[in-house]
Amino acid sequence: MNLKDITVDLEIAKQLKEKGFKQYSLFVFLSDMANGYNLVDSGDLSEFNDMYASPTAEELLAELEYNRFEIYAHRPKTKSSYLYYEIYVQLISESFIDNKLCNALAKMWIYLKDNNLLEVENV
Repeated sequence: MNLKDITVDLEIAKQLKEKGFKQYSLFVFLSDMANGYNLVDSGDLSEFNDMYASPTAEELLAELEYNRFEIYAHRPKTKSSYLYYEIYVQLISESFIDNKLCNALAKMWIYLKDNNLLEVENV
């Protein structure tokens, strides 16, 4: 397993940044003028304009921790080589599907953000 297996893809990372997702993550896509974007450990990097946070599933779940959603993740057992995750959010009856759990969670976060459903419930 490598970093790309546990972090969101570059295109989704760009969408997350555009929608206002925090840009502090364990891993980021950092522009390398010659070779495009490289996925690297964020280490002590400050935020650059041409940097995109590439969160893990755990980081995405932490962002949703205080919301009022029951989230079900399902990875079907199949003989096919195409495995995927389905994230179902009961409150809104929506599913978000991808072959990577972090991508499915990111798609869900984007949907919730677009529909103003990310308000934190007061405790």
